[in-house]
Amino acid sequence: MKLSIRIAVIIAILLWIPFYLNTYYLKNISIEDIPLTGEWAQLEDGNIFFTWHYPEEPSKDNIVVLVHGFSSPQFVWDGIAELLVDAGYSVLAYDHFGRGYSERPRIKYDHNLYIRALNGLLESQSIDTPVHLIGYSMGGAVIAHFADIHSEKVKSVSLIAPAGTMIEEPEINFWAVQPLIGEWFWHVLGSFYVEEQVYEVNDPRGLLPLEYMELLSEQGKYKGFIESLLSTVRHFDMFNTEDEYRSINSLNIPVLAVWGTNDQVTPFSGSNRLLEVMPSTELKVIEGGTHNITFVQPTKIGKMIVSFLEGK
Repeated sequence: MKLSIRIAVIIAILLWIPFYLNTYYLKNISIEDIPLTGEWAQLEDGNIFFTWHYPEEPSKDNIVVLVHGFSSPQFVWDGIAELLVDAGYSVLAYDHFGRGYSERPRIKYDHNLYIRALNGLLESQSIDTPVHLIGYSMGGAVIAHFADIHSEKVKSVSLIAPAGTMIEEPEINFWAVQPLIGEWFWHVLGSFYVEEQVYEVNDPRGLLPLEYMELLSEQGKYKGFIESLLSTVRHFDMFNTEDEYRSINSLNIPVLAVWGTNDQVTPFSGSNRLLEVMPSTELKVIEGGTHNITFVQPTKIGKMIVSFLEGK
């Protein structure tokens, strides 16, 4: 065997070993794995995990739907959901396909999938009245796409550190999204990248409890989580959703935006762009707030949202 071939074989083995170690013990998610606090809804693309939080006197006219972001599933809403329930709202939270305790279908994770999932969930719960939508980070872009198509189902929109208003789109490593190479990169280095973003960029002062990372890591035990993130990066534009935001403004749907000034994932500078395309937006600013304000400062955020909803 020629030396060059031997070297190539050795490199291939060295690359395969960490990929193997990061994927071998992953298991398929099943109904036995989901928490008793929620359940699965069988939708067009698979089973999606959702949780209801009810006040003492539920009302079909006061339903809030919580839409999480790119990688953190619905646990980021726990503190805010409690405040909304105390204010009399019925709260529906769910995990995107590929995240949390939802199934991980092997399909394209583009905006159409996220629209189908949200619409299918509402239909599965026999919700036939307009709802208040609250979207965090990428969830903001998701509900913007949804409202653009299904405006008749939307009563108001609340955006927390929303994606889709990047003045300068961050550079994505070319190799990280290529076929096969991308799969290796995300399985071997993806979890490290997510943790680095959470702790070093979003949480410079150590505000996040250890519980956050433990809950974030739980979803990584199941096959398809990394693939859902990679497919989303490849097919969902998280950086420019201005046309959809502009559409919401033209439909006169009430909009609240809550943003932290130290957000380095969806920079606060994007709030200026948002107000340009949605001038009727009510903007609330969290001084010193980072991207994780939904989880770190739920009381402050929750009170702002409740005050906004009470006027609608």
